[in-house]
Amino acid sequence: MVFDELLERTREKEEKEAKKRKRLADDFLNLLHSIKEITASSEWENCRELFEDSREFSSIGEESLCREVFGEYITQLKEQAKEKERKRKEEKVKREKEKEEKERRKAKHRREKDRGHGREKEHVKEEEADMDDADITESQVFDKRSGGESNKKQKKRHQNNVDDENETEKDRSKTSHRHSSDHKRLKRVCRTFFSHA
Repeated sequence: MVFDELLERTREKEEKEAKKRKRLADDFLNLLHSIKEITASSEWENCRELFEDSREFSSIGEESLCREVFGEYITQLKEQAKEKERKRKEEKVKREKEKEEKERRKAKHRREKDRGHGREKEHVKEEEADMDDADITESQVFDKRSGGESNKKQKKRHQNNVDDENETEKDRSKTSHRHSSDHKRLKRVCRTFFSHA
């Protein structure tokens, strides 16, 4: 019974000591967190002077325990630095992907814009073909009203009109505004001509 009682007291004393050491170690760890000069690359010998006069360090009384706590803290700092570097790399990759996506969207927009210009050119060619047809119709109507002309004269006039159109085609393709006004003028002439017919 006496042995069991002594064993129980010893166990209680050890538990109290362990709790006290844990509390002192936590206090020392909090002190290390507050010292900004300690980094992931710091070493015990170089940093000891930063905290050796502190209450937390002297309360522990065992340098081996202080070294152990210091080592754990440096390990935490290294892990945090690795995590920070990993996040930085992830962020860099994310920014690069966003930049690539933005470039892809710009390229797609340029291609669509170029296709739009291609369609506009096709539309201009269709309108020019319509204008050529209108010229032929106009010359045929004119021929009927004037009592008819020989086929040679008709063909020659039509050829002159086509030549004139070819010469002005280059000018029209340069500015759509000018083409638009030519087209409007032709429509006006056709309307006037057909309304008198």
